[in-house]
Amino acid sequence: MTTASEIFAKKDYKSMLKDGICCVEISGESCANCVTLLPVLRSIADARGLRLVHVEADYDTTELMEEWEVDRVPTVLLTDGGVIFARCS
Repeated sequence: MTTASEIFAKKDYKSMLKDGICCVEISGESCANCVTLLPVLRSIADARGLRLVHVEADYDTTELMEEWEVDRVPTVLLTDGGVIFARCS
């Protein structure tokens, strides 16, 4: 059974955010708060029928982090049609 919450590995994140409202969780590999936050966000996203996209802030996503102005983890973004309309970090 597929839930509304989806976790993606390194991919084309922007294309994943094009349709509807998405919750984007940006974390770091050694971030304890990020590890704690992800299941909570997954539960909320599932309950609300939102797509959850998990992005690891690492060397491969540096350009994306700069574009999204992410300077700390965890950061949570809400997007609509790929446009960021809310953030918490």
